[in-house]
Amino acid sequence: LGIHLQTFFNAAGWERFPENCPVRGCCRWSLRKASCREDQALPLLIANVTVEEVLEEIQTWVESNLYWPEHCIWVQPQAEEFSLQHGSAIIEGRAFLRASCSTSTWKFVDDIAWRLSDVTCGLSPGVLVEVHSQQRAGIDDGGHNMYRVRFSMSYLNETFPVMPFDEAC
Repeated sequence: LGIHLQTFFNAAGWERFPENCPVRGCCRWSLRKASCREDQALPLLIANVTVEEVLEEIQTWVESNLYWPEHCIWVQPQAEEFSLQHGSAIIEGRAFLRASCSTSTWKFVDDIAWRLSDVTCGLSPGVLVEVHSQQRAGIDDGGHNMYRVRFSMSYLNETFPVMPFDEAC
């Protein structure tokens, strides 16, 4: 019961996209400090779309629980602005999104975050999608974070033509 209550009261408190995985079991597909058990950890590139279109689809996935057994609560997106060059790609940070999800069996509350950036690879514009999921309490999550990240990225893959970022640029 103690760990269960901790998950309700220990909100992640993220005000921007997390920079690393502070706990074992955390999963992130990101340009920096990617980590996700045995899974690939590359962020995705969605060509020829806007940040707003991707944001709307992620919000739909969260609020509708489309093909997803967990109950998630959408948190208002925030601007997250930065610029960087990664190889030949120019990346302009635009939005930080997050949701709180309760696991389907034990109802532990975990957090998931996405960072959406405008990216130009050569002449092709697109959106870079990074994702981070971590539990609020406990030592390990039994693979729930990896599953949650995979599921959200699979949904985007069914909605848009996506590719792993490093293969695209």
